[in-house]
Amino acid sequence: MEVIKRITDPRKPRGIRHPLPSILAMAVCAVLCGQRSYLGITEWAGGLTSDMLKRFGCKRESAPSGPTIRRTLQSIDVEETDREIGYWLASQNSLSGKAIATDGKTARGSRDGDKRPIHLLSAIVHKEGRVIAQKEVDEKTNEMLP
Repeated sequence: MEVIKRITDPRKPRGIRHPLPSILAMAVCAVLCGQRSYLGITEWAGGLTSDMLKRFGCKRESAPSGPTIRRTLQSIDVEETDREIGYWLASQNSLSGKAIATDGKTARGSRDGDKRPIHLLSAIVHKEGRVIAQKEVDEKTNEMLP
């Protein structure tokens, strides 16, 4: 939660009903439980008891709505979020002596009209399969670091 609390909230303060760390923590837990869509995250959060919502830091008795979750997740700075979580992951276990692999992927469904698809280059702790860093690159780079 301390890492999530460092992520900048892009929303205007007026009208905020659910703190950003609460929404992000619920989204992370929902994805870890197998949810893969905004609807799935919303349904997962909707199943939380009021006591669980308090533990997530919610100030209300109800979970955030689907549109609130979607808008919030779409508005956060993904570079900042990736960087903060990557720092935290790297700090959890020493990377000394571990093999780091790079892997390039084109994000499925990321092509939008004339806009080119998104290409991502990831650094992965080989044995654990844990992504420790990820960066968008201009085009396929044969998985060489830019």
